[in-house]
Amino acid sequence: MRLWLLWLIAHGHSPEQAERPAAAHSAWQLALAAGLDVFAGAQHRVWGSIAEQSEDDGATPMQNRAQAWHEHRQSQS
Repeated sequence: MRLWLLWLIAHGHSPEQAERPAAAHSAWQLALAAGLDVFAGAQHRVWGSIAEQSEDDGATPMQNRAQAWHEHRQSQS
């Protein structure tokens, strides 16, 4: 579900908009906010590494989306 957020962001949703449908799921409701923050940070680092090492043009946009979600989560803390 959390990876799904990146695809929603990639298709034009803001991070806040992408989190809304996720919030309806029990797994999201049971997750600690700190855990979601850590996961968002990990996705930011993973996609940053992938974008640095990959020649795939799709990696950089995903890095940008992961960064946007990470920054959103940081602003909520």
